[in-house]
Amino acid sequence: ARICVGLVTLVSPRHATRLNQLSLGGSLALILLLGGGAWVFMSLFSHFIIGLLMGHEYVAYAQYLPRIGLAMLFLALANALQMYHIAVKYYRFSGASFAVFLFTLGLVYHNHVIIMSVVNDIVVGSFILMLIAATQNLFFTHYKLKEINA
Repeated sequence: ARICVGLVTLVSPRHATRLNQLSLGGSLALILLLGGGAWVFMSLFSHFIIGLLMGHEYVAYAQYLPRIGLAMLFLALANALQMYHIAVKYYRFSGASFAVFLFTLGLVYHNHVIIMSVVNDIVVGSFILMLIAATQNLFFTHYKLKEINA
């Protein structure tokens, strides 16, 4: 969340699109570095982390930690992209978040028999949100650069 707050303060509609994209790229790289590193660590040592943070009676649930961590990483990246769009006052991309939320909710409702199915549905939903936000950013950047060069 703090990376996104920093991103919002660095980005402005008055700045050049390339400068804003550099700030966004730096924020995404930082999220990938810190979040990706934490995800790898949690994936490799999930039993140790669960035992340390929650107690050894919950170690049986350690199998869910890598997938939940992956969903959180996807959501952090999508959040940074969405905050970027808000910072540059391009609000029309915000509707996709609600649509993906409803899609993910439908997946969870349909596949809620096993916990791992629910976790997998959340990973899929967060990945789709990140993918849509990244695609929107590509279109936004292309549109802005085309507008500047015209």
